[in-house]
Formats: sequence, structure tokens, C-alpha cells
Amino acid sequence: MWLRDELVALPAANCAALQRVLVELGTQHATVVIPGYTHLQRAQPVYFAHHLLAYVEMLDRDYHRLGDAFRRANVCRWAAGAGRFLLAAGPGVRCRAPGLRGCRRPAEGHARTRWTR
Repeated sequence: MWLRDELVALPAANCAALQRVLVELGTQHATVVIPGYTHLQRAQPVYFAHHLLAYVEMLDRDYHRLGDAFRRANVCRWAAGAGRFLLAAGPGVRCRAPGLRGCRRPAEGHARTRWTR
């Protein structure tokens, strides 16, 4: 639950603002050449703007990965164990724990939720 709440707290505007600043800085220094590196050794020279745009792409990829992590973390582990007992109550009975906790759905299996903590 803590991870899910922290992932929601990350605003997309901060990531986009940092990307805009990097692009703007790259445009201002479009002709600056710096040494490129590969495996911590100097390689062919690259433009500073190209180097900065690599970080723009990395930030975009990481932000999308955090969104995917939120979708995976947004399950209610409390409802996993209760689901077994609700099966005996009848087909129309559902556990309300996911909705009460703001989760998308209950976790799939009760044993799996213990092992992945």
C-alpha cells in the first residue's frame, strides 16, 4: 500500500518539466562537442545536445516503468485470503476490501501474496 501511494505522489509535470529543461539546454548548446564514452572509456566525440537527449529518453522510459509498477502494485492483498471464504458464501458475494482501499482488484491467490512481500 505504501508503494502504491508513493507512486501516485510522483507528478508527471515534474518529469516533463525536467525533460523540457534538458531539451532547451540542448538547443542552446547545439554545436558543443564533448567526448563520448563507452564502457567508461573515451570514444568518438558527440554533441552535448545528443547526450542530453539521451537523458530525456531515459526519463521517459523510467516514468512509464513507474506507471507500470503502479498498475502492478494496485491490488488489494487483504482480499486474497478472504476470497477463499467468500466462495463458500455463494457466487454473487464479493469482498469489498479492494474498493474500500482504493485498489483496482483483489490479489489473485492468498499464498502468492505472502510469498511476494
